[in-house]
Amino acid sequence: MSAAAPKKHAKYSPSSIYRVLACAGSVKLSEGIPSRTSAAAEEGTLAHELVELKLLKKKFDASKYPDFMRLDADNFVSDLNKYRVPTSELLVETKVDLSHVHPELYGTADVSIVNLYDYLHVIDYKYGRGFVSEKRNPQLMTSLLGIAHLYNFDFADYQTSVYQPRYKGTAMRTYHTSKKELKEFESELKRGIDLAESSKAPLVKGNHCHFCPAKLICPEITRKAIAEAKLDFDNDTQPEPLTLSRDNIKALLDKAWYLKLWLAEVEAFATEELTKGKKIEGYSLQPTRPTTKWKDENAIYKMAAKKGLIELLIKAELVSPATALKNLSKKFSDTQLEKFLSQNTIKLSSGYKLSNQTETASDFDNDVEA
Repeated sequence: MSAAAPKKHAKYSPSSIYRVLACAGSVKLSEGIPSRTSAAAEEGTLAHELVELKLLKKKFDASKYPDFMRLDADNFVSDLNKYRVPTSELLVETKVDLSHVHPELYGTADVSIVNLYDYLHVIDYKYGRGFVSEKRNPQLMTSLLGIAHLYNFDFADYQTSVYQPRYKGTAMRTYHTSKKELKEFESELKRGIDLAESSKAPLVKGNHCHFCPAKLICPEITRKAIAEAKLDFDNDTQPEPLTLSRDNIKALLDKAWYLKLWLAEVEAFATEELTKGKKIEGYSLQPTRPTTKWKDENAIYKMAAKKGLIELLIKAELVSPATALKNLSKKFSDTQLEKFLSQNTIKLSSGYKLSNQTETASDFDNDVEA
């Protein structure tokens, strides 16, 4: 969520632990490199800020947040109440301090529900659309571990949840763990950080590379991208896909991951350089097509009603079945909704997406590491 975090950026924060454990060498390689933001990351920050304001019941300027974002935040606050009991305490943006593992291992936990001697539940609000696993999620496990230490592990049950309002599946997904597993993870955490601090920290490619600040200068990514761009065919010509063997197809698809990641970073860096006024021969920045939006929608509604222009300016249409399910869930039981939807909707296939079956689901969405 938004920053109640320490002023100094943590070398090892809960949100970066997944990358640290997967690629210990990325820590030293990333030193001094600022994380780049994006439209998706800024949207995620805004969504987290809104949730924090609502949970703390603070006043805010509603016009700053889109309607859909406010609805998602309201649903999250409502859903949280289902996991609380009268004796529980709700913590928002709690400082997580694991300095006994490493002096620079700290950060904040989005939301925690504390019911002393019974259960501890840490929830992370993810606003990206990509799937984020709740199962032994390193970020959540680190946050859970830090808060468990605050209470001397006085709980019978430990839970972590990922809440994704825009994910096509279940918004709230929960993983149950134990004190024993948390202690094992703490040992894993210490080993991982010790390796990252050593001179033998290896660079390892994987899904974590997408959110690494050093991916543009990473010798492992660059080496593999350049090597794999040199496609090895008999006649040194680019063959038609229809002539490729199944082994050739697999080899090319395996290489595409590195190339896309590396080229995307090169393009992003080139854009930054041109924005700063530096020159790259043969390239320049061209403006994209602008989008327009109303400054004051209420004023447009009033004018349309007054001038009799409702039909020309305002389009009324049904929301999607998924949005309807979310909006109506507070008024109808699950059984009623399922019956209603099954009678009135059809499922249309949107086609297929090529997926690498050997890769596990990413533990990140489109938020930047905090």
